[in-house]
Amino acid sequence: MRLAREQRGFTLVEVVVAMALFALLASAVLTIYLQTIFSWRQQEQAVDVQDNLRVAMDRMGREVRQAKSIKVYTHRIYTYENPPILVLNEGIQNEEIRYYHAGSNLYRVWQGVSNPLACRINNLVFNYDTASRILKIELEGISESGRTITLYTTISQRYNP
Repeated sequence: MRLAREQRGFTLVEVVVAMALFALLASAVLTIYLQTIFSWRQQEQAVDVQDNLRVAMDRMGREVRQAKSIKVYTHRIYTYENPPILVLNEGIQNEEIRYYHAGSNLYRVWQGVSNPLACRINNLVFNYDTASRILKIELEGISESGRTITLYTTISQRYNP
């Protein structure tokens, strides 16, 4: 009989308190983990958009530097039907290149074929100063989470007629 008295277990109150503390600790750890995953995904989306914009900007920059002529066609009211258009080497057969923004894509047209150059594009602005032969490009993209990223560049035309 003496053995039964020496063996003691946990009371119901101790077990409930221990479970409540464990649940509180587990929910705190889970919350931190989920916030970390959410933040990581947002940053990954932002990096994807930024890479997308950078590749498009690099391509346009290379072609603008080598262009024999540059023309920017803009409309007073920027709409889906009237996007700004950048035309390089206008009228030169097999060398004319056009860039324009439609929907959420940036398109490059060469030899009559239109190909998307970048996606998730929110805005595109061209400003060309004919006197200094400098083109300023503003390219804005938007991630799935709604974060906007804008890249700016200033490009000097190298071709001297």
